[in-house]
Amino acid sequence: MLDWFHIAMRLQHLKQIANSLPADDPTRGAAKAVIAAEVERLHWRIWNGEACDAQISIDRIRAVMHHFRGEPDQRRFTAPSRKLWTALHALDGYLTGQSAWLANYAERHRAGLRVGTAITEGTANVLVNRRMNKLQQMRWSRRGADLLLQVRCAVYNGPVTAKVCKMAIRSNTKLFQALSVSSPQATILPFYILPVGRV
Repeated sequence: MLDWFHIAMRLQHLKQIANSLPADDPTRGAAKAVIAAEVERLHWRIWNGEACDAQISIDRIRAVMHHFRGEPDQRRFTAPSRKLWTALHALDGYLTGQSAWLANYAERHRAGLRVGTAITEGTANVLVNRRMNKLQQMRWSRRGADLLLQVRCAVYNGPVTAKVCKMAIRSNTKLFQALSVSSPQATILPFYILPVGRV
């Protein structure tokens, strides 16, 4: 599942740019109102699991963007219409590339399920960065950390047999040499890694 936080930040950026568009004549004012409404609709569609219809809102925004053609760039700033075009293109590419991972966030939220992985990502980042820091005496190698996180995800995702853990330990003996192989928990707990999410 794609974290709602990442989508929400992109949508918030799009809203801010849409609000900064000039409305110096009636056609631009009407186009700005259409863009603001479609950005809100885009937000609603993605939140309610209708991301397949997001392209409709994106196309409607693009259809009125021509009203801002010729908007001059300010001395130090890029014209808002150009920023909007860039942000819209980036969001379209992001949604297209991540469409398989989009969920019905509203339904999950109402069911009391998580719509984001920020807590897990933050905790994992702190713990992994602490061990990967060059100032640590027992610093992990990049390969070793990757192998450990793969094993931890496998444990989190479902039953992991002792045989799988033994294979993981043998593949990187330096990292796992001090660990016993009696159970998957014995393999994981000394490193203090929390579940990273489903793979």
